[in-house]
Amino acid sequence: MGTCSFYETNIRDIDFTGAIIDNLILKETTFSNLKVSETFPVKFSKSGRLTEVTDSWSLENLINTI
Repeated sequence: MGTCSFYETNIRDIDFTGAIIDNLILKETTFSNLKVSETFPVKFSKSGRLTEVTDSWSLENLINTI
């Protein structure tokens, strides 16, 4: 896995089902209407810590705290 970076990006209507994101870096990026799955959660890895997200509200909340 490598670093995932978004700079000055508007990300909307994306299906993150089963995505694995390592070391997410954001700068002036907005997200809206993201899709995730309880069966195949989004997995975030940062500093050796793995977090799984199964709903869009939790995904947007997690992204906004990065």
